[in-house]
Amino acid sequence: MRHTPIVPARSNRAEIRNPILTLPAISRLRALDPATRLALQELLLDLQQDARSRAETSWRSRKPPVAAYWAACGVYAGHIARAIGPGPGRRTSRGGASQQNSDDGKEGRGAGGRRAEVRSSFRRTP
Repeated sequence: MRHTPIVPARSNRAEIRNPILTLPAISRLRALDPATRLALQELLLDLQQDARSRAETSWRSRKPPVAAYWAACGVYAGHIARAIGPGPGRRTSRGGASQQNSDDGKEGRGAGGRRAEVRSSFRRTP
């Protein structure tokens, strides 16, 4: 008889999905004026996209340690950007639908917009 492992459900607690929320400095970033927070958030989301691109390039160049570094940078940049407030492609309330950023034509950076594509690019090819 085959044993099928049971996959536990992912937590819905915000601090589990985004560990950056537990850091004391996040409250100071949230206290910044909205324009400053938005500029910082845009910078971090750009950093996230750049890091994802570098991770993909490194992976295809058969440099997994470098790819892992850039992937981690991208994840943390996204976590920080989302921790400082709602923005392009993010949910504005619990259970609300994702919004897309109509200003620059980029589709939902959050809520898995590119997540599946990035994940699939990290699979080894023969």
